[in-house]
Amino acid sequence: MYVAGSDLKVTGGTLEERGTFVGTLTAKSGSTYAAPDQQQVVLSATAPDLNPADPYEPNDAPAEAKPITYGQTTQTAYIFGKPKDYDFFAFTGAAGDQIKAEVLASAQLGGQLDSYLLLVGPDGKVLAKNDDRAGDSDSEITFTLPAAGRYALAVTSYTIAGSGGEDNNPFNKYRLKLSKTN
Repeated sequence: MYVAGSDLKVTGGTLEERGTFVGTLTAKSGSTYAAPDQQQVVLSATAPDLNPADPYEPNDAPAEAKPITYGQTTQTAYIFGKPKDYDFFAFTGAAGDQIKAEVLASAQLGGQLDSYLLLVGPDGKVLAKNDDRAGDSDSEITFTLPAAGRYALAVTSYTIAGSGGEDNNPFNKYRLKLSKTN
């Protein structure tokens, strides 16, 4: 039997979104690989969203950064809508704060985002960056803030940050999690 539908590893989502068929299918005598008996089965799944809405847009520059606080995980957002999308989130930190910022993407949510994360200091300089954390393609930065001020986290894809290419895939979904660890 062959049943087609969205591949949740590609699109992301839960098993409940895949759809289910409960019933009986009966193959007719004489059905072969070359001439299969075909029956239509309708699954109760929704089609993948090819134009998702990002609740944080516009946040494509440090001046448009959306706020994030220690202990917060964002809603699902997307690196999508333009060929070289960067999403900025800002937080206020104190000197000595030990932070952990995590991009929960394809390894955690499914989808296709190979995330890339940058930490930008109050002076606009990149303090840390990460492509893949140990064990998967999601990104993670642990860092001790050197001074009090407004910091930004920038999320994008490795294709954009690592090679300068374009990546405008509607399945580039992620959540950003920020923690203070001391």
